[in-house]
Amino acid sequence: MIETTRLLLNHWFRANHRLPNGARFAYHDSQRGAIETLIYVYEVARARTRTDLLERFAAAGSDLRLPAYGRFARYCAKMATGSGKTKVMSLAIAWQYFNAVREELHDYARTFLVIAPNVIAPNVIVFERLKTDFAGGRIFRADPVIPFSRPTAFDAGKCIYNLAPCENEFERAFARFLQDTPDVAAFAKLPDPFNFCIEYTDAAANLRLYYPDFVARLESGEHWLLETKGQENVDVARKDAAATLWCENATALTGVTWRYLKVGQKAFATLQPHDFTDLLALASRD
Repeated sequence: MIETTRLLLNHWFRANHRLPNGARFAYHDSQRGAIETLIYVYEVARARTRTDLLERFAAAGSDLRLPAYGRFARYCAKMATGSGKTKVMSLAIAWQYFNAVREELHDYARTFLVIAPNVIAPNVIVFERLKTDFAGGRIFRADPVIPFSRPTAFDAGKCIYNLAPCENEFERAFARFLQDTPDVAAFAKLPDPFNFCIEYTDAAANLRLYYPDFVARLESGEHWLLETKGQENVDVARKDAAATLWCENATALTGVTWRYLKVGQKAFATLQPHDFTDLLALASRD
């Protein structure tokens, strides 16, 4: 099991929770069973297609036909009315999203679409419930879905905005470096809602989207696309190549010099650069 998944399960079902009003909170067994089943099928058993699901989990002797186009899986959980389906949906979204972001797994989702089946009466009740729970991300604040600390905003005077939304301590340290170093004129943190992304092809030849962390403009006029990196997987080199190509194309199209730089967490913490020139030397060692 992936470490982020283990952390989420322990938080949801083993921790003691209290709501903002002080009342105790615990997920019901039916909700736990639904999300654990989904996690088992997808993450442990790794059943990723409809054909795989049917061949491995359909009841013996059942009169089922394999689909002609079974590449995409469909997962569902059987739950009674009033048993908390929206809560299970919120847990499934958190499980997929945090594995995609924290573990940098390309086969986990970053974006989601919540659909109410047939919003014409009588199912308008379902629609209203979904709208109440998910509008503005309410359920993720009302319920103890997220165990991780919220992004910490760094007060940065060199940004377009007065705050830089950092996702972890390394990003915060790097934002402080960009703020303090004299040869950086301006910078910005690029959170997912900015929707700045670069296409790349992963190791399995799938088209993916890569979201860089920072952009900076030096006093010299050079522009830099910057990626802070803690751990690396098989696709990191492909992302690096795609970002480098993006900078080359941006330079050719705009006449403004763009360059790409990946900054490793361990090397950054060890060498503690004082200006951007030091950072370039650090990157060559990473």
